[in-house]
Amino acid sequence: MKWPAFPGLIKRGKPFARLFEAVALAIPADPFDLAVIVNFESATTWEPIAQNPSTMATGLLQWIPSTAVNLGMAKTRAEAPDTLRAMTAEAQAAWIPPTFQRSIGSRNTAAWQGSTASGKPDIGNLYLLIFAPAFAGRDEGVIGAPGSEVADKNKGLRDDAGAVTVESVKSMVDELWARADSMERWDDGGGPLPAVPSVKLRPLGSGPATTSGQDKPKPAGGGASAAGALVVFGGLAAVVAMRARVRA
Repeated sequence: MKWPAFPGLIKRGKPFARLFEAVALAIPADPFDLAVIVNFESATTWEPIAQNPSTMATGLLQWIPSTAVNLGMAKTRAEAPDTLRAMTAEAQAAWIPPTFQRSIGSRNTAAWQGSTASGKPDIGNLYLLIFAPAFAGRDEGVIGAPGSEVADKNKGLRDDAGAVTVESVKSMVDELWARADSMERWDDGGGPLPAVPSVKLRPLGSGPATTSGQDKPKPAGGGASAAGALVVFGGLAAVVAMRARVRA
């Protein structure tokens, strides 16, 4: 596959790029779109130790401690940042599909699937699945009103009125995609895709841990998944606030 020439991804090497393509398809998502999100989530580093000191969101997808515990990546919130930083990039990548699938499991599939000809969500909906799952598949809606905690913590996602909306989020992510699309391409050489390693998920309800790739995500109720609802103050949005604002 030919990727945007992200220095962090190139540094990880071709075997990792092949694994990452398999990870994206396991969601299912467009690999290019997922690469754009991870590139920004990790502040372009693609490092498993990337961390936001404000929220302690950590890793390739900037998992916040509560989400890491909810998924089963860590035992406690206090241990989560160090546990994630001790993982390899490959180990963290294996957790990306179940992170999205927990959110997908709580959504009306028809609302977001089919937003591209391939049946995979477009990049705006892909990001909304982890930022604000209840809004995935929508064309409009206020995620955080001006002055709300959501708006205060996600300055880079606000519109001109100071609100975080579906439109403002999609606009920012679309801009990131356009920038990536204008970059030179890096070819990973192609070839067979490796299998995505299984991970032990912490179940949403009671019962034994399940293995990713074998279980169907369960609805969490309340309009957002247990994983996705907790990502609102971490991930891409937190990095936006930490770094310079992307949008003019």
